[in-house]
Amino acid sequence: MNKNFLITGAANGIGLGYTRRALQGGGRVAMADIDKEEGARQVTQLGEEFGSRRVCFVHLDVRNEEMWRNAWDEAETFFDGPVEVLMNNAGVSGCDWRVVVDINLGGLITGTMLAMEKMAVSKGGKGGIVIQTGSLASLLSSGFTTIQEHVYTASKWAILGWTRSQANHDIWWKMPSFPPTPQEEVKVMTVCPWVANTNIVETVVSTMAEEDKWKLNTWLHKPIPTDEVAAAAEELILRGKSGDAITVGPGIMYFYPDVQTQLFLMYKIIHSILVTTGIVNRKQAVTIFQIWMTAIIILFLMGYFFHLILTFL
Repeated sequence: MNKNFLITGAANGIGLGYTRRALQGGGRVAMADIDKEEGARQVTQLGEEFGSRRVCFVHLDVRNEEMWRNAWDEAETFFDGPVEVLMNNAGVSGCDWRVVVDINLGGLITGTMLAMEKMAVSKGGKGGIVIQTGSLASLLSSGFTTIQEHVYTASKWAILGWTRSQANHDIWWKMPSFPPTPQEEVKVMTVCPWVANTNIVETVVSTMAEEDKWKLNTWLHKPIPTDEVAAAAEELILRGKSGDAITVGPGIMYFYPDVQTQLFLMYKIIHSILVTTGIVNRKQAVTIFQIWMTAIIILFLMGYFFHLILTFL
């Protein structure tokens, strides 16, 4: 963790947790946030604890590309060296859906593309790491009740999908070109916390119906401290590969597998079996029920087959 960090949404919540974890690990941090007052207050406190030469504040509205460039330049001036880790953490929920898209997705993409421009080896950089903050909503789609609220879900699914795409190459990331450019050495990874003690969660809870608040005491929705999210992000930085995602909940932390390709191929094979055997007409869509029932039958037959083999050995 002894690196130079630029962390967005750093004045509170998960971003503040990231900042403290990086400083505890010997790193230096440029805290970026739209809230100047809270950012200044936090950087003063952290400066007193860890040293003013190790942490600074830069003003940033992630929707503004010019502010992104200024923040990056200010960070590198403070470090007297390159930004080595970008942590895209700024995010909102419970507001106009257009703002959710602009901040959660547009701001994150703008920052990531700037990181590629600055870090990519083919652009003269030395490589680096980009950590995206996803959510339980990156993994599950049942957390809200209205289509407007689920724009947040859409933004977080998009973040994980984009991250996964960075694993599907022999190199970590390459700028748009054909044939591929040399290795860029920029790892892109995502941390997906379940429910953490943040302003976003407070906003969601404040709008919940009283009869639904019992969920906050369940194993899935029980809020966790932000330092546990930061610990998961540290695992990515230390052990992760580009395209990886790690998820963290109450007493739980694990790398979340990418099984979409395997599922796609499994469904294709099952479809072929159903069509070839005449169970389903080629022009008819195979249902999810048919796919899973066929998969269960295949697994049962395979188990029985191996049982017979073992019986005769």
